[in-house]
This record gives sequence, C-alpha cells and structure tokens, in this order.
Amino acid sequence: MALGIRKKGLDIIFLDLGSNESTIIKNWDDKSILINSGVISMFSNDLKRNILPAIKHQNLKKFNWLIKSQGNSNHQSSIAKTVETIPIDTIWVVGLDSDSWIDEYIRNLTELKNIDYNIIHRGAVIRIDNQSYIQFLLPIDNFQLENTQLAMKIVNDSNSILFIDKLTDSDFEVLMNDREVIKSDVLKMSYPKQISHNFNEFLNIVHVSKIVITGAKTSNNSPTRKELEDMIEAKLFFTDSVGAIWLYSDGKNQIKVKKWK
Repeated sequence: MALGIRKKGLDIIFLDLGSNESTIIKNWDDKSILINSGVISMFSNDLKRNILPAIKHQNLKKFNWLIKSQGNSNHQSSIAKTVETIPIDTIWVVGLDSDSWIDEYIRNLTELKNIDYNIIHRGAVIRIDNQSYIQFLLPIDNFQLENTQLAMKIVNDSNSILFIDKLTDSDFEVLMNDREVIKSDVLKMSYPKQISHNFNEFLNIVHVSKIVITGAKTSNNSPTRKELEDMIEAKLFFTDSVGAIWLYSDGKNQIKVKKWK
C-alpha cells in the first residue's frame, strides 16, 4: 500500500447486550455511527456496561450519526443518556412520541446541543464516505409511527449488510417487492419473537451467506436456536452466545468476522 493511502473499509460491531442491542459502525477515516444504545433501567445500564467500553476500545471521541429505532421508555432513557454523554452531530429516529416526557427531553437536548435531528423515512440516505452509505428502506410512512420498524441497507462499495428490526408480515412484503435492492452479503436481524409466514421467501431473495442475530430469546413462542439453525442455510452468529460480533468490509472481498475481546 502506497505511503499516505489508507485502506478504505468499514468496521461493523454488533454488541452483546443480552436481550437488547446496539451497533457501532466506523469507517477508515473514523466517521462513526451508533445504532441504538440498549436500555437504562434500575436493573441494567447498557451504555455504561458495554457501549462506552466498546467506544473506548475503538478510540472514538464522537459519533457523526446516531440512529434510533423503536423502543420503550428504558430504550429512550439510554438514548437520552447517550446524547448527554457522547458528542453527536446528527440523529436519525423512527419518530418520537409527542406525549412522552423522555422524548420531549431528547428533543430539548438536541436543540441545546445543536444536534441535527431527522425523522427516518423510506429512501433517505446517509453518505458515510465516497464508497459507503446507508439507505433506509423502512418505515414507509414517517407519519404513522405506531409499531413502525426499521430496515436499512449498509453499503460499502460492492459489499452490503441488510439491517432489520422485528418485522411484521406486511413489512417483509414491502421489502420483498424491492428484490434486487435487498440482496446483501450479510443480514442483521433481531432474535424473532416468531417466524413470519413469508420469512423463508424473504431469505431466498436476500440470499446472504451470513446472518447476525442480535438480542435473545424472550418468549416461549420464539423459535429455539436449533430450530433457526435447521431452518436457515446461511451461517448464523448469535451475539448472546459468542459475545460482540465484529465484521470488517474492505468493499471488495468477502466480509470477514474479526475477533472481539
């Protein structure tokens, strides 16, 4: 590699937060994204226990973007504490509840800290660098925020990761209509509460070689890990069994799994 030229790639780290989740994305130039920040409650503080040490491990001083999907008040409390604790340039959210005091507090924080605030909508794009971007695929309607889930595609040159929340049958139908757009190398999904009737058809279209499953089994109706492994041909990685999962994309070769400590 010539002197002064740095290898352009993306590090994607899916943290192990038990039944919760958070993801850190960092490019070669230290532009960075935090996707969700777990929960803060009387029983757990994911920001302090897992996320801040991971940020220190990656030598990050700020996040250019914070992306927040749906969540309850414990998730919102963690987002608020994240905004209080870590410098952030821009926030993208799947809407905030106008009647919630914690969501109102988050809005006030963004104004106080001059953070750019955006509502996620289908088709919006975050340009990370000249070969990397995030394209939002869901939600379709940013005015209908009830039970709205997030889906987005993270692209690094010829490599891509499809990132989905716990989607409904109708959500999968929307994505399957995109067909070529959703084809990816890796799928990131939350541990499913149940398997949608069109999930296998969705997997056939996406055609990934690796699937990262974040969170944990929280319902008796959820499929077991063995059932998921029997159902899915792609190689599965579970954050609640192996810990944080660190992927690296150089934009050309197959996405690698790096060792996390």
